[in-house]
Amino acid sequence: MSVSTIDDTQDTSPAALTLNVETTILNVGSAQSGHYSPECHIAAANFQSGDVFVVTEYIAVDTTDFRVYFQQTYYGQQQFPALRFHGKMLLANELYKLTIKQTAGTGRVVPYSCSVQVLTA
Repeated sequence: MSVSTIDDTQDTSPAALTLNVETTILNVGSAQSGHYSPECHIAAANFQSGDVFVVTEYIAVDTTDFRVYFQQTYYGQQQFPALRFHGKMLLANELYKLTIKQTAGTGRVVPYSCSVQVLTA
């Protein structure tokens, strides 16, 4: 078995989020060459009092229909301003997507970085 990185995505100065618009951070929208593991980090240092953010992970186990896997709402400033969406092992034909939506407050800049590693024989 070997591991190869197929995607390293980083946006350290993205545009400010638009309220109530779901923004995709990572989208693995096609089958991979082997089982894979996506992982993302979101910098939440810009979250302020009155801000509300919803971060959602989706998985398509049937290769077409994304379903909510995990969803977390963050209110205001964060005690730990680095959010980690840990690696999870997915089958080669499963799809993965991570999104963020700001639902209240002033549109904030939310830097992030993601990596997708694929296991191959």
